[in-house]
Amino acid sequence: MARNRQLLINKLFLLRGSNQLRALGAIAVTGLTAVFATVAPFSATRATAAPPVTTTMAIPFSGILGTDIEGISVSGTLHIQTHVALTPDFLVATVHTNISNATGIGTTSGQQFVAVGASLQTCGLPVALGANADPLQLTLQFRLSPLPPLSSQYQHVREGALLLILQLTFRDDGTVSGATSAVGTSRFSAIPARVLAAQAPYRGGLAAD
Repeated sequence: MARNRQLLINKLFLLRGSNQLRALGAIAVTGLTAVFATVAPFSATRATAAPPVTTTMAIPFSGILGTDIEGISVSGTLHIQTHVALTPDFLVATVHTNISNATGIGTTSGQQFVAVGASLQTCGLPVALGANADPLQLTLQFRLSPLPPLSSQYQHVREGALLLILQLTFRDDGTVSGATSAVGTSRFSAIPARVLAAQAPYRGGLAAD
């Protein structure tokens, strides 16, 4: 009788342990499901991120380049390509620029010039949205070289800088809605092509990531 009683106690103990294991297993499965439920939306968000919006265009430029020697009448074509990443509150624009068919003539000397193209690229620049947002303003610098025969004012001049002031406006979808250019002022010196300045003062601040 005592032996049968002990066997019954052992069976009850084993049955209780089995029930506890099943309960623990259910808890583990529930926890794993919760982890997947938490991670899944994050993965879906990354997978559906919109690619950058690209706009390619070319606009003519012309004007009088003021220099320390004389005014130079310049003209040519400014090539623009923008890559814009969209966020809920602002745009982030990367701008590529170059020039072609760019020439100049001295307004006093009649000296002929040619502008040397160079591929310029900005870093990512924030652009505000809305009708009253400031345009994105860039000052682009290219090389301007006198062509032989050289007039007396340019006998000892190697090259100067052609400065173009570019203003871009954007639609909410990231495409360019407007582009204007103006000719700046310069001095004659051997300065490599580069982007001198970027963007008019930004109003309103940026949203935190």
